[in-house]
Amino acid sequence: MNSSVYQSILEAIMRPCVQTTKALPILDHATIPTTVGPLGDSPVQIACPNCHQIVLSKVDYSAGLLTYIFCGGLFFCCCLIPFCVDRLKDAKHTCPICKTVLGVYKRL
Repeated sequence: MNSSVYQSILEAIMRPCVQTTKALPILDHATIPTTVGPLGDSPVQIACPNCHQIVLSKVDYSAGLLTYIFCGGLFFCCCLIPFCVDRLKDAKHTCPICKTVLGVYKRL
């Protein structure tokens, strides 16, 4: 190769880089993600849409369809056991600060 090719490569390498920057959008409360993970039967970290605080949800369990199905499938003396097992109940997530219902996880 001749020296002009080397010279043009060297000039391209030594040329200062021009970087363009973009302004980041300003986030308001409408663009805050509401959940970090999907709602399940255990507490999750979530942004409350009412008080706009990032909180660990409070979970309350209540009898749902799966609880009643298990109740009907057991013998008479054991039919109340599903009402004592949280894993068979629906989970209602609430904000511990403002008590707003954030969502309900239904088993069925």
